[in-house]
Amino acid sequence: MIFYYLSFLIIISLVVYFKFETISKIINLYDIPNKKRKLHSEPTPLLGGTIFVIYIITFTVFSFLYDFKIIDNYNQSIITISIFVFFILGFIDDKFEINAYLKLSIQILISLVLIYLIQENFLIEKLFFKDLDITISIGKFSLIFTSLCLVIFLNAYNMYDGMDGQAAIYSIFIFFILLLKGVEYYFNLGLLCFAILFLIMNLQKKTFLGDNGNFLLSIIISLLIIRGYQDNVIYVDEIFLMMILPGVDMLRLFILRSVQKKSPFSADRQHFHHYLLNRYDQKKSLMFLTILSILPFIISKYIGTVISVLIFFVIYSLFILYLSKFSNENFTN
Repeated sequence: MIFYYLSFLIIISLVVYFKFETISKIINLYDIPNKKRKLHSEPTPLLGGTIFVIYIITFTVFSFLYDFKIIDNYNQSIITISIFVFFILGFIDDKFEINAYLKLSIQILISLVLIYLIQENFLIEKLFFKDLDITISIGKFSLIFTSLCLVIFLNAYNMYDGMDGQAAIYSIFIFFILLLKGVEYYFNLGLLCFAILFLIMNLQKKTFLGDNGNFLLSIIISLLIIRGYQDNVIYVDEIFLMMILPGVDMLRLFILRSVQKKSPFSADRQHFHHYLLNRYDQKKSLMFLTILSILPFIISKYIGTVISVLIFFVIYSLFILYLSKFSNENFTN
């Protein structure tokens, strides 16, 4: 079966790649460059989410034919519908730019409904830190906590995406780790293949993820990680290390914007990748981001979580201090 599955994935990937222009015209969603934040030279299709929607449809059909569903029919149906809802929300935001606070409210509402409907398999009721041997009970706040985890990572991931290849490489890293740990093997395998397909097209400047792709992928990643945690194959320590760079950079931006008396969701060029691009070319910036995003997880296997986190914060802080000298912090949306 695995041979047929991989063959099917390859065929669909090739169809997407070679029929990309046709798909672009059908979807008709483009990122228009401007002189402030969007510096690409010409309108670029925002088809990241569409590419992964094609995969999800492919997987859904194949999974019913060969009976390798995620958990069961009920949960798979709810999860699939929710993924499409987040995709549509991102698509609308790409098209019309929804107010940030309204968008956040909708994200929270969808997440609450999703977790409520699938809570038997995805509700986080306690946090177990393996290296520290500490367990924290969430108790009656489990539904709210789990939903907020989805929303926080969704926004961190969305803010992390800002340079060609950046979000794609990060996603490939996550899917690869989850694949090694056996979390929903077939689903993850397809996600990894399509993430590589998107990376190739993104680096060729054929398409961007857009909010539609960011929302869709971040929810998928969150649910898969929670699933792995519930199956005891991944721990809070590892989750924290996998998400540390997008999370810390989002927290820094929120604090910085608050100090500057701006909305935490205001657009600017104070992201970590902007700082890097003001000093280095895109290739070097992407290489550094990749190393910094995966390094804490890798070295934690040898020196433990606490030391890994400390090393990350030292490197991150030093680079922010250094790179800020080359950045014009007065850029605004």
